[in-house]
Amino acid sequence: MALPHVGSTVMSSTDRYTTRDLLDAEEIVIGHALARFDEGTVKLTAEQAAAAMSVFEVANGFALSDEQRAAIERTLTAGHGIDAHIGAAGTGKSTLMEACRIAWDATGHTYAGATMSAVAAKSLNDASGIPARSIASWLQQIRDGSGLTGVGVLVVDEATMPPTSSRSGPPRVREDDVRSGTLSGFRP
Repeated sequence: MALPHVGSTVMSSTDRYTTRDLLDAEEIVIGHALARFDEGTVKLTAEQAAAAMSVFEVANGFALSDEQRAAIERTLTAGHGIDAHIGAAGTGKSTLMEACRIAWDATGHTYAGATMSAVAAKSLNDASGIPARSIASWLQQIRDGSGLTGVGVLVVDEATMPPTSSRSGPPRVREDDVRSGTLSGFRP
């Protein structure tokens, strides 16, 4: 299925294609994100977010940029059921999740990470302190029936990397299995 042309046409092919099932899966993901917008899930106060950022800065020995502070505050205080951080590789998306983890710890929220591979899971854990495992491992746990029970916030690192059909998950995932999700990834 051909997609509309976007972006520069200089020295590049503007032809883009996808399949109907991927478009349908993306519609499901978008529908869930819109339905969970501003639902008040895992919503912390501005003071709790500021305290977590202060702890992060002292522990790491550097100050967060204004942009990082705004992203962390939005993630922690907006209460969206699904949130996203999009930026180029190496811009600190995983690192700012450490400040969020500090806030979630301080307020009693549970969290876990999901990544494309076990190596990426270790990297997310090293960068943020968020225990993580592969998306394949989480999907197997869901298929086995235990779902995401006990996970308050699921951080999906490099969320643009897996096929969209993996992000939509199997239909047996219950809405109440996870209270909030944060997607982190690069958008070309």
